[in-house]
Amino acid sequence: MQTDYVQRFLFEELDIRGRLLCLTGAWQRMLDGRDYPEDVASLLGHTTALNTLLGANQKGAGRVTLQVQGSGPVRLLVADCTAELRIRGMAHFRKEGLRKTNERNLLGDGRLSVTLEDLQSGRFYQSLVPLEGETLEQRLRETAVERETLAATIDPDLLSRYQRLFTSKNGTPIVPVEHEVCMGCHMKNTTTTVHKAKLAREIVYCEQCGRILY
Repeated sequence: MQTDYVQRFLFEELDIRGRLLCLTGAWQRMLDGRDYPEDVASLLGHTTALNTLLGANQKGAGRVTLQVQGSGPVRLLVADCTAELRIRGMAHFRKEGLRKTNERNLLGDGRLSVTLEDLQSGRFYQSLVPLEGETLEQRLRETAVERETLAATIDPDLLSRYQRLFTSKNGTPIVPVEHEVCMGCHMKNTTTTVHKAKLAREIVYCEQCGRILY
């Protein structure tokens, strides 16, 4: 019997869609021998579930790591998940002050990072934001809204080209140019192209690979 899965669902008439997450065997194995207090185990479970849903969106050989560093009783939370739902996680905490009322009080002030790793190329892409809101779920939703709001201010053609480059260039659509050489494809560009990139008055593309240069 399958105990660990993410199942998509869609109610077409209500325009509702989502994912059903079940982590039983994997969660039990992750907790074996750790003896976390109830509050810590609950927070780690919530973090692991959020990260697993993020990992389920990844295609191919990828890994998603969600890490929270805070000033509260729970100093560190780490949850790691691959596209095959191989999960790992841990929490570092102080026993003093654990009996708090919500996630924010347990974590205090700090920062939240989400790291995407392409296991084939070995490249990492990371998003880092301050801890705000009452829950990690709320902060992740706010970050997604902030991204969408920012994207709405960008020229659609430019945004589309950036997204295509991000996919085709393994997450490195923007690279520096050094000594007239693109640091993405390591090919030389003309002096005119390099000069325009350094002026930063317009979007300049590598003459060889098409990446955006700076």
